[in-house]
Amino acid sequence: FKKKLSSGVLLCRLLNRIYPNTVPFVNVGKNPLTWLENVQFFLDGCRQVGLTEEMLFEPYDLKYFGNDLEELERRNNAIAKTLYWLSALAPLTPFCFNTFRTTECDGRTKIAPKRTSK
Repeated sequence: FKKKLSSGVLLCRLLNRIYPNTVPFVNVGKNPLTWLENVQFFLDGCRQVGLTEEMLFEPYDLKYFGNDLEELERRNNAIAKTLYWLSALAPLTPFCFNTFRTTECDGRTKIAPKRTSK
């Protein structure tokens, strides 16, 4: 879970999915510090949409994989708390996800009926 989030790319895409164009640029380069830039873009975007500092994790919470279980739990809880608050403050408008068969969204997601073969 954390390894997938640690580049910051998925976090930026998630924020842009909920609040379009909040993160204007997502760095997908191979530079070892791009993750920090992306996570900072995500955290700045979270502040922009209304999350307070108490609701946000620290960037290095994503990179901690140590043996201290209490520290690991604290950092994982901080990440989960940020994602919780982001979801709690998200607008209630539904999205049309490409992974489902959907018709055009007119404020509600509609599942397209299955076609029957004759």
